[in-house]
Amino acid sequence: MGVREPSRAIVTTEFTQLPNQLSLSDYETGRRRLVDHFSEYDGVLGIYDYGTVQHPGISDLDIILVVEGSTERDWSGAVSTSFDSLVDELVGRGNVIVMNRDVFRNLHYIDPGLEPRHLAGEDVDRRTVDATTQNLRDHASVMDWLPERVFQVERLSGSDTIAVMRALQLLKSLGYSLQTVDELIGFEPGTAFVDEVSDLRSSWFDLDPETREADLLELIESGREVGREALSTWWDTTPSVVFADPTERSGSGVLSYFDGLAYVEGGRSVSRRDGWVTVGIPDPWFDHYRAYSSDEHSLGRLVSRSMVDGESDDTSLDPEYREFLDRKLEICAANFEWVRQVGLDSGAFRFGFLLGRASWSSDEWETLRARLDGLRGAAE
Repeated sequence: MGVREPSRAIVTTEFTQLPNQLSLSDYETGRRRLVDHFSEYDGVLGIYDYGTVQHPGISDLDIILVVEGSTERDWSGAVSTSFDSLVDELVGRGNVIVMNRDVFRNLHYIDPGLEPRHLAGEDVDRRTVDATTQNLRDHASVMDWLPERVFQVERLSGSDTIAVMRALQLLKSLGYSLQTVDELIGFEPGTAFVDEVSDLRSSWFDLDPETREADLLELIESGREVGREALSTWWDTTPSVVFADPTERSGSGVLSYFDGLAYVEGGRSVSRRDGWVTVGIPDPWFDHYRAYSSDEHSLGRLVSRSMVDGESDDTSLDPEYREFLDRKLEICAANFEWVRQVGLDSGAFRFGFLLGRASWSSDEWETLRARLDGLRGAAE
């Protein structure tokens, strides 16, 4: 990457949500103001941030509030209240996640790399997981995140408008999944892509506008290619930690966690159709989502309703992996239901994209299922 003539893509692309140059001290000030604000509420037990601020002005602040579920919920309105312009800029890009003590204690079950940093209040102990559980968790994390992140980059590719902050965050998130793939099965292109993303994020304010915009568009296309390659490489594996019997079956399930994205059983490609992106999930990997859909918790029922012809208790998954998925969904469902009971419209730590569907009408479900039925075969 370097100085070049502006391409036609740059000339015709609108760049919005541009980063503002900030210092590390701005982030420390933002953290202090957040702590001061939320510490006023009796129900807030502990305040944490997670993630790293490696690139000031580009990095966001991700905040976790650990609250006492049985207390008065006077803090709930404060989550979405604007009270400070610097905090709005830093956290508005990220998330304020709310969870009770029991869910927070099980964070290590959910995804790799979750190491919250204690900022204030009670420092709640978190349960550790052994190496076997970590391995199960990391394989599940690839299935939960990689196809979605490939979709997000696919949607950026060719877009007339690029929200720069959002794009830089998505590319970094894709890198997390690519690193996990590399650690589990070996995927060097993923590591190279992570380095490219880091280079652009760290040099953003040193580059002239045309160069950094061109580099961003180039990196989006690179992410699109390496993401597809990572999926293909992943589908070629059938690790024993995941599958007891990886024999392929003839399935026709279609799943959509949110509008615009559908996972189609039996395919392998990523394609566009009628304004949607379809990601092919070959057998037996679709059984990962089939296991979620057969779970009796609230999230399992929502996943089942978001799926056409995929529900079945009969899967090729290893019993230990299946048991792990049940436990993970149980933890996420506890947080999901608690967020709904509190009355928040966001803040669920995982599967938050299903919050809106929890109150859907029968007509809305029928509309979704009709759309999914029409997308069969689109990813073959």
